[in-house]
Amino acid sequence: MDQLYTEDELTEFKNDLRKFKEIGNTKVLAIVKRLFNCQITVQQLQNTKIAQTVQSLSTMSCFDEDEEGQEAKQICSQIINKWKKIVQNEKNKQNPQASSQKAPQLTKSNSQTATLPRRQSSGQGSTETFLTNEEPQYKTESKTDLPTYKSDIRQKGLEAINKIFMKVKDDINASPREWIELIVNLEKKIFSRNSQVVYYKSYIKEVLGMFSSNEVTTEVISKMLNKEISLQDVAEAKTSVFLTDRQRAQQKKAVEDQLATSDPDFYNNMRRQRLQGLEGELCKGCKKKTAFLVKELQTRSSDEPMTRFMECNSCGKSWKD
Repeated sequence: MDQLYTEDELTEFKNDLRKFKEIGNTKVLAIVKRLFNCQITVQQLQNTKIAQTVQSLSTMSCFDEDEEGQEAKQICSQIINKWKKIVQNEKNKQNPQASSQKAPQLTKSNSQTATLPRRQSSGQGSTETFLTNEEPQYKTESKTDLPTYKSDIRQKGLEAINKIFMKVKDDINASPREWIELIVNLEKKIFSRNSQVVYYKSYIKEVLGMFSSNEVTTEVISKMLNKEISLQDVAEAKTSVFLTDRQRAQQKKAVEDQLATSDPDFYNNMRRQRLQGLEGELCKGCKKKTAFLVKELQTRSSDEPMTRFMECNSCGKSWKD
């Protein structure tokens, strides 16, 4: 039977989770397990705002360092999904007419059966519907030149990848053989997703479209060569692998800015913990070098420097310069 908790107990759980680095992953895991197995009402969610804290924890990369952290992070995501259903069910109770509406049923007259195209024979005049899993042919044994496929479609795919990559070749530290191997292996990974022509062409276009700038292309190629990202992830056009380090930093800052607005107490606690052990500026209060910049704002005229808001990580004193 699910456990019932008071709002005070839920608030205590929330406050403990906000101090996740202090209490450690073992206790975090224990708390989120209790939350997952508890009964909670929409009113309790609204009053305690515990969902915001759990949601924040579900996105924290620091939990990926050990198994307990990974499990806690996964359970946090499950909790959020569970609580969303609770909120939705409450809405349905308040508006039963909307929830009782059913989707229209398909009838024989308006339903259609989708079938995959049939594999065509390779005879003269036939249309190539499925591609052959063939090995490319190299002109020399050194394999430093772009090979050729018997299939015109796969050859065009190979050349399309090469054309995109050639734009940044001068910025990449790779031997001619490494360069060609990378292009060939990426094309093979894309082909392995689906050998049907229509899908192959679509996937080639999708992947190459992800190389949106020379900056992205250079960084992704370098990471593929250094085995920092997998060819499979690139071939599947996963958005995460096409983010540059600069874009990741921008996204991280945007998330932190949003968190600072939605849950400032949690954000400030996280920021202070991240700064522990680092040397900062001299605090005007305790005289320790543990003062750090919180934010900068243009509070004076534009020709004057921005106002710096400082806070000491030891004594908590804050001031502005």
